[in-house]
Amino acid sequence: MRRDRWGMCAFIALGAMMSVTMGSAAPTGAAAMDEPPRVTGVGGLFFKAEDPRALGAWYAEHLGIAPSPQGPVVFQWRDMEAPGRVAYTVWGPFKATTTYFDPSDKPFMFNYRVNDLRGLLATLKVAGVTIVGEVQEAEYGAFGWIMDPEGNKIELWEPADDWALQMTMAPAEQDVRAALAKYYEVFSARDWEAYAARFHPGAVLATVWTPPGKEERELMAISPAQFIEQADQGPGSPGSQPIFEETMISAHVMVQGDLATAWVNYDAKFGTEENQKQWSGVDSFTLLNFQGHWKIISLAYAADR
Repeated sequence: MRRDRWGMCAFIALGAMMSVTMGSAAPTGAAAMDEPPRVTGVGGLFFKAEDPRALGAWYAEHLGIAPSPQGPVVFQWRDMEAPGRVAYTVWGPFKATTTYFDPSDKPFMFNYRVNDLRGLLATLKVAGVTIVGEVQEAEYGAFGWIMDPEGNKIELWEPADDWALQMTMAPAEQDVRAALAKYYEVFSARDWEAYAARFHPGAVLATVWTPPGKEERELMAISPAQFIEQADQGPGSPGSQPIFEETMISAHVMVQGDLATAWVNYDAKFGTEENQKQWSGVDSFTLLNFQGHWKIISLAYAADR
C-alpha cells in the first residue's frame, strides 16, 4: 500500500503555496489555546484521476512540474519556527479505482504533517473523533487516518527524519549512501572480512599523520589488506579496545555515471567505559560502480585536530 501511496507521477504547484500557508498558520479554537500546533503543515493533497499518467504528463508539459527521481514531485518550504529546516509537500493523483481513500466517498484526501502521531490519535480518540485503521510505519515515516464530520478522510503523517533527503535523491546517490552506511557499520563492528569487501583489491587508504615516537608528519598510503593487518595491533588500533565506533554524521555525495565521490563528516569514539576518547573527522571517498556494486577505490581521511 505504501508503494502505491507514493508511486504517483503528477503533482500541482498549488501544493507548495498551501504548505507554506498551513506551515505558518497559528492554531485557533479551544484545542489550540494552551498547546503547540497539532498540525505543522500540509504533507500532501491527493485526488482521483481517470488517467494519472496522462494528467501528470499534462502538468509536466504545461506547468513544468517534473517528478523527483523517486517518482513523486515534492515542493520545498521552510518551518517558520526553524528556518534552517526544509520540509516538503507532495500532491498528486491516484487511479480513480483506488480504495486508499475509503471509507470516504470523496475524490480527494488531505495529508497533514504532525510531530506526535500516536499522541495526537490518542487525544482525538478521547474526543470522539473517528479513527480509521491502525498506525502504519514506512520508510517515509508513520501514518494514521481519521474522518472529519463531513466524511472526508484525513491522513496524518509523522515524517521520518531522513524522508526529505530520500525523496530528492537520485537512486544512484541513494545506493552510494547505502554503501557508505555499510562501510561504517562493518568498520564499527570490526568485521574485517566484510570491511575488505567494501574496497576494490587495489584500493588505497591514505592519511597524513605523526607516527608514534616521531616528530615529523608523514604521508601514509596503504592497501585495505595492510590496514586490516594493522587493525588489531598496538594500543591505538581499532581492535585493541572494547569500544570502537565511527558514525557517519553527514555526507556530500556526487555521482556521474559509474563514478562517485563522497565527503563524509564522522564522529568516533574509542576506549573503555572508564577511559574513552571521542573525536570527529572527515573521510573522502572515491567509488566506482562495478557489476552493480559500489566499491571504494580510495579513502583519504583526516581527524580534527
